[in-house]
Amino acid sequence: MEEVVLKDIFHTLWSKRIHILLIVFLFFVLGVGYTVKLTIPIYRSSVMVVLVSASKPQEGTNTQITAADISINTKLLTTYSKLAQSKIVLDQTIQNLKLPLTREELQKNVSVKAVQNAELLEVSVQHENPQEAARIANELVRVFAKQVKELYNISNIQVMDEASIPEKPDNINHTKDVVIFVGIGFLVACAYVFFANIFDQTVKSAEGIESEFGVPVLVSIPNCEMKKEARELFVQQDPKSPISELFRSLRTNLQFRNNQENMQTILVTSTMPQEGKSFISANLAITFAQTGKKVILIDADMRRGRQDHIFDRLPKPGLSNALVDYQEELTLEQYIQETEVENLSLMTAGDIPPNPSELLVSEATRNVIQKLKSAYDMIIVDGPPTELVTDSLILTTMMDSTVIVTLCKGTKRENLKKMMDGIQKVGGKIAGTVLNKVEMQAKQYREHYYYGSK
Repeated sequence: MEEVVLKDIFHTLWSKRIHILLIVFLFFVLGVGYTVKLTIPIYRSSVMVVLVSASKPQEGTNTQITAADISINTKLLTTYSKLAQSKIVLDQTIQNLKLPLTREELQKNVSVKAVQNAELLEVSVQHENPQEAARIANELVRVFAKQVKELYNISNIQVMDEASIPEKPDNINHTKDVVIFVGIGFLVACAYVFFANIFDQTVKSAEGIESEFGVPVLVSIPNCEMKKEARELFVQQDPKSPISELFRSLRTNLQFRNNQENMQTILVTSTMPQEGKSFISANLAITFAQTGKKVILIDADMRRGRQDHIFDRLPKPGLSNALVDYQEELTLEQYIQETEVENLSLMTAGDIPPNPSELLVSEATRNVIQKLKSAYDMIIVDGPPTELVTDSLILTTMMDSTVIVTLCKGTKRENLKKMMDGIQKVGGKIAGTVLNKVEMQAKQYREHYYYGSK
């Protein structure tokens, strides 16, 4: 279960990789801009102070620091740390250097750290100007040492090295800043993908369609990019391809679900344009023709028919012309074209009529289909999308089965539910759905290929 969830998460992230990369790149640019242009450089200069013997050794005596001196100095570290940041030291430093700062402002930029077990004090000063940071640090330590001598009457403060002018700002690390921004960008991108996925109301998987709508997904067609000059007839052009094998699986599933002997007419439709119904119906028709059946493909989308383009045939005369001209003694040969696919004929949509819905609901449509049933083993009808017009709902009542094409992450679940309810209300039969343009990884694609080539 965890493996499935992780796989789904990975697939979701991978499908949005372009969006993720764009967001990460945006934060990269922001990170560079922030660290280079917006961050004010702050320089830190430090002075190390050591506590020496509290009493001066007399001439000729041992100059070694005693244990007592160490104990005293250790106890004084905390006191000296507070004294170095005291009002008297800060005010005197400001006065001596004539600084344009208040005591509070200077105090915020002064830090004193006691180094335990080492009898050392590190006095640090931050400033936007590196020279000023060093100047203030040196003066503050001088004032501090003077105050120690005056207050405690001892001279045990020794400056190890004067503060030097820092070469690099203390608060800027370009690499670190950019990495942090890139990390934030990645998290933002993942959050975007997560919430976008939650609020996305489109169909996303075969499992989701089957569980929500109770309709089987007959096959999932992977997303495949075609060259502009290439036609969409995969089954004809590359019969050993994995996509061709998937269409043969679609054919088999339809035959088993609909009892082969009783299924002669199949309607292929969708909720909206550009979901792939014409592509699916064309290749499905070819797979039936390849079994030796005599097949005709009818383009019933009389508003935006595409089968003439897919098969590279003349658009007219076609279905609309046959319906307008229909008479009992009318022969349909003049409205039918042969294709380069053996056993497959084509009836294009024909001229765009002013009343496609009225034509389809007419008795002429049923008569044309009845005549074609006597001449062909299989009739595949490429119907118009149901969300825009009612044509396909009318056609479902004349068909043995209806296949609904859904676009992965494109078809809205609400529209699909509305369409299914409409088909059921008019008494149509839904064989199942085809999930089109599913994102598939290279490994999955190869697996399909090997299976299909056996």
